[in-house]
Amino acid sequence: FAVSSSSEQTAFSAAMGACEATGQWELSLAVLARMQREGPEPNLVTYNAAALAVLAAGRLPDALALYREASADGNLTALWQDAPGSHAFPAAQLDLHRFPAELAKLAVLAELLDTAISPDGSGDGLVIVTGTGTHSPGGKSTLREAVLEWLQDELGLAAQEGDTAGTPGRVWLPAEAVSSLSQATERKS
Repeated sequence: FAVSSSSEQTAFSAAMGACEATGQWELSLAVLARMQREGPEPNLVTYNAAALAVLAAGRLPDALALYREASADGNLTALWQDAPGSHAFPAAQLDLHRFPAELAKLAVLAELLDTAISPDGSGDGLVIVTGTGTHSPGGKSTLREAVLEWLQDELGLAAQEGDTAGTPGRVWLPAEAVSSLSQATERKS
């Protein structure tokens, strides 16, 4: 009988989870590389498993590189789209719909770093779509809460719920918060 791609992706994700548990981050990346060469195509879950293994080993730069590679290859595109006939929402720089929390934090960190070093500045700040929680337990966005808490408590940034237009399901970092990160980056260089 044929094994579905989804079943294979689940098996590879489980293998990478075991790599995380045993501290074998290099093996996790080797499993991911094998998937990229021979299939099945890595997905959001398998990239998350690999990133968690790398993060568990304390290798943040490698995890960021993994996220950037997956994003550049188009493997982490948003799964959510505006429903036909719905009104368009104000633009956001980052859509994290369906991202697991740790991968979402990597995505936000990458976007923060890019925005902080951009010669164009931060404009109105950074708008991040997290969703309203429609698909979360209790109807409350656990992803938004995790991202907000991480930005505010761990990074000390003035993140807020909503955006400049008051759109729900978003996290907003005002330009001043992004500028403070940019200034800190400049002082360290």
